[in-house]
This record gives sequence, C-alpha cells and structure tokens, in this order.
Amino acid sequence: MAASSKMQSILASPLTRVVSNRSTRKEQLESVTTSPPQPTPKVSINFSDLLAFSGPAPERINDRLVMTGFIAAMAVELSNG
Repeated sequence: MAASSKMQSILASPLTRVVSNRSTRKEQLESVTTSPPQPTPKVSINFSDLLAFSGPAPERINDRLVMTGFIAAMAVELSNG
C-alpha cells in the first residue's frame, strides 16, 4: 500500500529540468518565468443580464428554492413520523 502511494506521488510530480553545474544563477532565474496575473473580466450588473439563461441569478434562485423545498419536506416527514 505504501509502495503504491509512493509510486503514484512520483508519477504525479511535475518533471523538472536538470540544470548542469556550469550554468550561472542568472540562467537559472531566466529559465523560471512568471506570467503577470490575468485581470478578471468585469461582470455585467444589468438586470436582464443577471436573469439571462446563462446568468448567475437563475441558478441561485433555483438553489434557494430547492433548499427551501428540502427543508419543508423534512419538516413534514418529521411531523408525520
């Protein structure tokens, strides 16, 4: 069991590039590049966009109604035995 988890961790680890002793610190730093953070897209707050088919409001409204219905069903089941 421990051997299989060790093998999985080895296989799941990202591959790294082997750096020779001759490379300088500057070359090592240049090889590691970082991308600037991507700006988040602005969300439209128009009422029609919020209630659109792909908007966030229908999903949230449906979730709240489902939660309310589930609690009501549990209350009926508990009260009736």
